[in-house]
Amino acid sequence: MIPVPYIKLHTNKNDFLFISLSLVKIVKNLIPEITSLHQGINADGVVFYERYEESFTVKYFNRDGSHSSICGNSLIATGGLYEFIKHQREELFVRTEEGERKVKPFGDTEWGALVSPLDDRIKKMQIVVEDRVYEGFYTEVPGNPHFIIEEKPEEALFSFLAPRIATHRDFPHGTNVEFVFRENNNIHVRVFERGVGETESCATGAAAVYLLHKFVKMENIERIYFKGGAYKYFEEDNFVGLIAIPKVVSRGIIFV
Repeated sequence: MIPVPYIKLHTNKNDFLFISLSLVKIVKNLIPEITSLHQGINADGVVFYERYEESFTVKYFNRDGSHSSICGNSLIATGGLYEFIKHQREELFVRTEEGERKVKPFGDTEWGALVSPLDDRIKKMQIVVEDRVYEGFYTEVPGNPHFIIEEKPEEALFSFLAPRIATHRDFPHGTNVEFVFRENNNIHVRVFERGVGETESCATGAAAVYLLHKFVKMENIERIYFKGGAYKYFEEDNFVGLIAIPKVVSRGIIFV
């Protein structure tokens, strides 16, 4: 058996195992097992990383082992990882497969990441599920596909509809699904992520909702709420950034 050190962090209760990039070939086929609730450590995904001073290179995989070119929550969590390792709070640069992203500290505990380009490539579209038409907005700008429905879902509707949209034939590579609604004057989101299922939050999904409001609804929003917590927005270098508090959950060794 091979020992695999890990550090587990979460951003708004979206959990990740950070593992050395040098171990990717050994571990990647075992991701569904090591992230499972009963056999593993219960995480939404694995971030393979390499650090050189204030620069990181990352590769991200979902809980089911599928690959994603970027993950916004893990970008924010990278700031928490750096602070945990170095006991410092400095501006970082993280190289993803969607390009380099800036991650930087805010205040005493928060970290922000430039998650998505400010880009208006959002289209209104309709899909058919079980002979019923559902209308929403689709974008791939954040680096992940997102289908946004403006509706507060009842539990039965969410459980039925979200996985069917995520694997719908109109999305050959799958899509994340966001249900967006207003409550007490705040914008709330419930999210279903491809390759994972329902998660507590999704930063690229939050970025997609920001782009929808900015370019389609012609309004800027400052904050958004998921089941796992809230994000604050900022704009910088023609990107939309998200701010949250990453937390270290545990560290240890997995034997594979």
